[in-house]
Amino acid sequence: MPFLRRILHGWRNLFHKRAVDADLDTEVHAYLDLLTEEKIRAGHPPEEARRLAYLELGGAEQVKQQTREARSGFLLETIFSDLRFGLRLFARNPGFTAVAIITLALGIGATTALFSVVYAVLLRPLPYPHANQLAWIAEINDEDYASRVSYPNFEDWRADNHSFSAMAAYSGGETSVSGGSLPQRVQATIVSRGFFGLFGVQPTLGRLFLSEEHTAKAAPTALIADALWRSSFGANRGIIGRTIRMDGLPITVVGILPPSFTFPEHTQLWVTVEAFHAEMETRTAHNYRVIGRLKPHVGFDEARSDISSIARRLKKQYPSVYQAKDAQIMSLIGLSGRPSKASTAHLTGSRWPGAADRVRQHR
Repeated sequence: MPFLRRILHGWRNLFHKRAVDADLDTEVHAYLDLLTEEKIRAGHPPEEARRLAYLELGGAEQVKQQTREARSGFLLETIFSDLRFGLRLFARNPGFTAVAIITLALGIGATTALFSVVYAVLLRPLPYPHANQLAWIAEINDEDYASRVSYPNFEDWRADNHSFSAMAAYSGGETSVSGGSLPQRVQATIVSRGFFGLFGVQPTLGRLFLSEEHTAKAAPTALIADALWRSSFGANRGIIGRTIRMDGLPITVVGILPPSFTFPEHTQLWVTVEAFHAEMETRTAHNYRVIGRLKPHVGFDEARSDISSIARRLKKQYPSVYQAKDAQIMSLIGLSGRPSKASTAHLTGSRWPGAADRVRQHR
C-alpha cells in the first residue's frame, strides 16, 4: 500500500472509529449471511446452518479484533486508550497520583544525574590530542598512599625518565584578581615549564609563557581563561600586555586561552611557578600534582617501572621519613585504575601561597 494511502487509512481509523467499526460489523455479518446460505443449500436446517457458519468463521468478535489489530493506526489507538485509562485512574485517586508522579520524578532525576556523572568521568573523551597518553604521576609514601609530589623530585623525574615525552607540575587554589571591572575571587594555578605544550593547547589571543619567564629573575606573567577575559575585562583585546593584580602582586597578562581549556577544573588564571618561588621547596614538601605524556609505543607498566626506579633511588639518595619511597602512575582518562591502597589525596586540595609565603615581590 502506498505511503499516502496508509496515512489516510490511519487517519480514518483513528478519528472516524465508529464509522470504521460500523463498516467492519456490516462486512462480518454479510459474510456470515453468505456462509449460512451455503449451508442451507447444502441441506442443513437454517438454525444449524447459522451455527455451522459461526464455527467456520471462528467467532465474529474474534475476527473483528484481528482485523482491528492489522489495520493502520492500531498502535497509536492502543496508546491513546491506555493513556485515557491511566488518566481516569489517576483522577479517581489523587493521593496515589501524587506519589506516582513524585516517584517517577525522583527516579528519572536520579538516573539522569547518574548518567551525567558516568558520562563525564568514564565516557566523554578528553578534549586533548592523544589523551590516552596522558597520565597522573604520584609519589607513594611510607603508608603506601599516593600523595602530591615535591618539586625537586619532579625535576629529577623529568630529567631522568625514559618513558615520557613531556612532564609538568602544577598547584592551585583561590586568589583575588583586580584590574578588571570588579575585583573577584578566582581559581588560579601555578604551572611549571611545558605545562601547556603537554596538552597541545594554544592561546586564542597573545602567547604562552616564554622560556625566560620560567626563571627566578623574570617579572611575573599570566594567562587567563576566556570566561574571565569576557566577564571581567569585557573581551577587550587590549588586555594583552596589561598589568593586573593577583593578591596585590602586579602581573602582566600575555595570553587568553580557548574556552575549552580550564585545566585543572575551573581554573581562570595561570602563572609560572617561578612567579611565586625563587627557590624551589625541599624534597619533603609535597605540594604539586604532576602530569605527563607517554612517548609513543610506551605502555603504562613500562613507565610505572621507570618512574618507580627513580623514586626508589631518590629515597636512598635523600633519606628521610618524609621522602617518598616509591612512585605510581595512573591514566588521566579515569581514576578507576589507581594503585592499591592509593587515595586521590594528591588530586584534591592545595594551599595557595599568600603574600607572606612569597619568596620575592616584583616591583
